[in-house]
Amino acid sequence: MKRITAALICAGAVSATAAAWYALSPFAAVAMCRNWIIDLNAEQASKCIDFPLLRENLKSEIPALIAKQLENDPEIRDNPFASIGMALVLPMASAMVDIYVTPAGLKKAFELAKTNEQSKFDVGDNDGAEEGAAIRSRQLSTSLKRGSFRYRDLNKFEITGTSEDGSGIGLFFDRHGFSEWKLSAVSFSK
Repeated sequence: MKRITAALICAGAVSATAAAWYALSPFAAVAMCRNWIIDLNAEQASKCIDFPLLRENLKSEIPALIAKQLENDPEIRDNPFASIGMALVLPMASAMVDIYVTPAGLKKAFELAKTNEQSKFDVGDNDGAEEGAAIRSRQLSTSLKRGSFRYRDLNKFEITGTSEDGSGIGLFFDRHGFSEWKLSAVSFSK
């Protein structure tokens, strides 16, 4: 009888631990991604992005973002050539998403950020890189403090935030397996 009770207690503890990890895993994934982005570690940051799905979602998000900007800017809205410009911009934007929203594109962007960082600071003993990481950390932390986190369902997690200028952004993560999460969509119309 004691063995059965001990086995039930052990099984309950294991189940509770697994359920807690299942529920808290998106928070851990977001924290890891945040650290990799701050460190400009493209190889690790690529692990938390579902590039094919993100590309497809961005291709549908960009026209909505451009249309919103056209609506909000009376100078552009009243311009008879705005629709021609939009017809030219959309295919270019789609092609740019295909080129840059890739592991190689992320690596190149992080390399450019590191180069810009080193040129801004006098890098004698890597102080510039540390200062740049500190700045990125503060910016990202500030953005996350103004944000909200929530499950959309058991396999979708959403982070929404508002920048200082009032514009909103949403980051959407999809579950892959038991506790792995990947960025699958970004919404600029939040």
